[in-house]
Amino acid sequence: MSAAEVLNPQPRLADEHDQIAEWITHMRAASDFLYGEAGPSRIRRLAAFYERKVRPHFRYEEEQLFPALRRIDPDPELHDRLANFEREHDRLLEDLDQLISSLRAIAEGSMGGPELVRTSRQSRLTIDLLLLHAAQEDDVLLPLLERYEQEIQRELSAQV
Repeated sequence: MSAAEVLNPQPRLADEHDQIAEWITHMRAASDFLYGEAGPSRIRRLAAFYERKVRPHFRYEEEQLFPALRRIDPDPELHDRLANFEREHDRLLEDLDQLISSLRAIAEGSMGGPELVRTSRQSRLTIDLLLLHAAQEDDVLLPLLERYEQEIQRELSAQV
């Protein structure tokens, strides 16, 4: 991650949320490819993106961005919202871990029948929750990042 990305989180956050939304689109389509030759390779790429982008994105928010916002803005409602985002991260990561594991098992042929139906339901629910979470974060965080741009840059530069 570059210093510019650390010090100016607004474009980074918006870009990463856009990338995650695109990833979600591919996750939705993954089930359509499970029975074809493209299924396993597509699932491997989706799993790699999850490990490379989604997990680090949540970690960045929790370890750098949210603490900086808590130090800058003493509003207890904001602190509650950030704590709620962190709880949602925990649940989403748990659900996504399970979903990725299930998709890998399906792609490898070690899961079928009722598990396919359960995984399809799990996939839709997890994807919907992730989209809702990203939209709620955008509504809360992007205006704050704009309002506190200089303060956040100072806070984050002290962490680098």
